[in-house]
Amino acid sequence: MIEPYGVGWIASTGGEALVQYGQHGNVLRRLHTGLRRDHLMDFAFNVDRSRLYVLSSSLYGRDGLRRVSLSGGPSRLVKAKICGESLGVGRTAFVVGRASAIDVRGPRTAALRRTQQFSSDVLEVVVTP
Repeated sequence: MIEPYGVGWIASTGGEALVQYGQHGNVLRRLHTGLRRDHLMDFAFNVDRSRLYVLSSSLYGRDGLRRVSLSGGPSRLVKAKICGESLGVGRTAFVVGRASAIDVRGPRTAALRRTQQFSSDVLEVVVTP
């Protein structure tokens, strides 16, 4: 995954770190997610793009939902033992895509509010402002 950020981009690497690139493709820094033993491919910004979140993959780990510091500090665990394949962040909820379901979780503690099952796989979740 790659998303615009500032004058460049932030991209996943398949490993623990995300990479921030400058406008000319130069590496500015690595953002450490704290997700170990995982295959991180997806991340999500909050609505105003001031916070970035990562989620443990269902296949590799159950490290949980983490907020990654955009100022270069350590990441922070929001909620342990959450996993999924895609993540959306809205003003009032986190939305986690898992196999054939989505979980709607509270905005501060990521406490489960409800689960919606589907008859087919959820490929991606998108949250609009």
